[in-house]
Amino acid sequence: MARHLVGARLQRLAATRPRLQALLWRVDSAALSLFWLIARALPRKAACRFGAALFGLFGPLTRKSGHVRRNLSIALPGRSPRDIAATTRAVWANLGAVLAEMPHLTELGPGQIEIVNGELAQALAEAGKPAVFVLPHLGNWEVAALAAAMTGAPVNIAYTPQANPYLDRLAQRWRNAAGGNWIGTRGGARAIARALSKGEIVGMLTDLRIDDGEPVPFFGREAMTTTVPARLALRFDAPLVPLRIERQPDWRYRVVLSSPIEPDRSLGSDAAIALDMTRRVNLLFEEWIAAAPGHWLCAKRRWPRRR
Repeated sequence: MARHLVGARLQRLAATRPRLQALLWRVDSAALSLFWLIARALPRKAACRFGAALFGLFGPLTRKSGHVRRNLSIALPGRSPRDIAATTRAVWANLGAVLAEMPHLTELGPGQIEIVNGELAQALAEAGKPAVFVLPHLGNWEVAALAAAMTGAPVNIAYTPQANPYLDRLAQRWRNAAGGNWIGTRGGARAIARALSKGEIVGMLTDLRIDDGEPVPFFGREAMTTTVPARLALRFDAPLVPLRIERQPDWRYRVVLSSPIEPDRSLGSDAAIALDMTRRVNLLFEEWIAAAPGHWLCAKRRWPRRR
């Protein structure tokens, strides 16, 4: 968050000055290291409350908060500016809770995570069949790997590494401790294909803008969206399973696996089928986000700028 509090001019300057960029990265990682040091010293629930309070206070002051407000205004048409502002604070508070809980992920188990339709993942694991799971940044998405491990299914999680290498190493330390095989999307295509060919599950977060994706309707507007999960599902004859993480009272979670998105073979080409499957995934994401907009991480611009 520290880097989002500095001016845009300094950010642009850092992009052309490697030493300045490295300094800003180190400042950012030092701030998050201190945050995690405090969070780790607290009990899990107290850490979540601490993170929510801190980010709920400072998050709305950052430059990224403009993206949050604009995204929410599109996803929640008709909401008043006051409602959008309150939901924006909730988005930041939820992110703070997610980050503060990372040092405590290994403490989560069946008592804190309820899995709905988990037998689907169990059946896939027992049959040795691959699957592609897709989910949005909703609730605490970091819980997904833990939930999959609870079903006994071998799981691989595709993730986009942070631009800041220091932050990325810090985050991956907590994720690796919680389990799952984490595959960086930069150069990770072969590892993902290898996992699916071995009959394993690959999980992907697919609600963010992907500039080299395809325009797919999302909350009534075309949004650049990855069709890679659907194309992988078709290539490996694997079910495409949407899932969501619901944050429950008292800092518990409900992980809901939806029915697989069936390919419509009447559309002909795999490209058309994958696009249609992605469209239907987005429709589910819309429903889930609208039900809990304050739990949706939307700090990056999701839709094209209006000209």
